[in-house]
Amino acid sequence: MATQEPLFNNTVFRYDLMNHLFVSLAEEGQLIDDTTAVQVVSTLGIKGVNYLTCDQDLDGDNIMSIAYAPGPRDGTTTGVGHLYIAWESYSGAAWRPAACSPYVPIDFADWV
Repeated sequence: MATQEPLFNNTVFRYDLMNHLFVSLAEEGQLIDDTTAVQVVSTLGIKGVNYLTCDQDLDGDNIMSIAYAPGPRDGTTTGVGHLYIAWESYSGAAWRPAACSPYVPIDFADWV
């Protein structure tokens, strides 16, 4: 369908961008810590013509942005996971996509 082509092209672009980000991190020998994970998912959130900044006309459709880590936030290897989540905020001209909003940490250990 003609209406799906822009969405498909956008998805392909974002998957290519994600691959590039992970390859670059691997080449630099950088481990993906919580901060890096949030940076990656916030980059991939549709916020406007430039995925790398929130300083632009925000016209995307990024409702939620989530980075999940299977381990606890204290860096140990045992325990339950945690995540960082951001939601879109406001509406109309004041609208901000999730990727441009604060990320809130949620530790699943608090719910066990």
